[in-house]
Amino acid sequence: MTTPRFGYSLYGDHFSGSYATREAALAAAVAAARSEAEPPLTVYVGRLVAVDPEAAGHAEHVIARMRDCARATGVEGSELYLRGVTETQEADLDRAIAAAVGLWLQHHNLMPGATDVQGVSEHPVPATPMASASRDGREVATLGTSDYAGE
Repeated sequence: MTTPRFGYSLYGDHFSGSYATREAALAAAVAAARSEAEPPLTVYVGRLVAVDPEAAGHAEHVIARMRDCARATGVEGSELYLRGVTETQEADLDRAIAAAVGLWLQHHNLMPGATDVQGVSEHPVPATPMASASRDGREVATLGTSDYAGE
């Protein structure tokens, strides 16, 4: 089993990055959102899942093709070839085919590059803390002189 990876999206459509944890993806999403000219108020984090290479489930077709080829030779008794294959034997062949096809795809760098995104969570982007403009710690500072009688 592979270790889960996580990605983020600023607008919920295209996911970026590959992070070890959901929290790391969220931190990257918040940083990316804050760097936008008009940052989104919400970011999305999802688990990246590799697309199935469709290497399994071919044993039945392989057996049928092998039987067809044998019958086409016209050799006596070829119609009985592979006729008695059990479900267990077919499942065993299917595992062997899936393993071989998987290795072949990897060897030739043909594995699907696409990923599916599952378990998407929505997170508000925290407001950026504002720095105080006043050195004395007061929220409001006096600008200029006042004509008010009490001052």
